[in-house]
Amino acid sequence: MENINRVVLTGKLVRDSAFGYTAGGAALATFTLAFFSDPNTQRNVKEKKGLIDVIFFGAEARMWAEALKKGTQVIVKGRLQQRSWRTSEGTHKNKTEIIANQVECCDSHKGEREAHDIK
Repeated sequence: MENINRVVLTGKLVRDSAFGYTAGGAALATFTLAFFSDPNTQRNVKEKKGLIDVIFFGAEARMWAEALKKGTQVIVKGRLQQRSWRTSEGTHKNKTEIIANQVECCDSHKGEREAHDIK
C-alpha cells in the first residue's frame, strides 16, 4: 500500500501571517490556522477548535504574507510534517505543522476565491 500524507483543511487565521527566509535562503510565509473539529457543527454551538501552524514556501510566499491577515478564511492543501528538537534547557519538544502546496483565500463577503499553487 502506498503511503499517503495529504491534508485539506479550512479555517481562519488567528494572527497576521509572517514572511521570512530559511537558513538556506528559501522564502516562506507562516501563519496559524484555527479550525473546527467538526466542520458540520452549527456555529451557535460551542465546540472544540484546533490550531495548527502552516508554512508556505516559494516565490509567492511574500505575497501571501502580505495578503493573509487575522480572521481571513482559507483552504490549505498540503502535507503534514512533524519536527522535534531539544531546547537550551534540555526539554524535548515536538511540533506538527502543515507544509502547504496550495492556499485558497475565501472572501465570504464577495463570494470570491483565489488559489495559488507552489510551482
